[in-house]
Amino acid sequence: SSIFSKWHFHSIFFLLDFLNYECIIYHYLALTISAVHSNVVFLFLLIIIIVTLIIPINYEFLLHNY
Repeated sequence: SSIFSKWHFHSIFFLLDFLNYECIIYHYLALTISAVHSNVVFLFLLIIIIVTLIIPINYEFLLHNY
């Protein structure tokens, strides 16, 4: 049950940090560190980290092209 409480704890902080972009990145890193035992969760969070890092870069790149 400690794992479930840990995930609930993380989900609360995820909701609190939802509007803070940097906090989201650091929080995903904390989640991946605490969930290394689960390969599926690890890959899922890794994909989310990559996506959240790439999208703003592409958005800025598009803005500079206009």
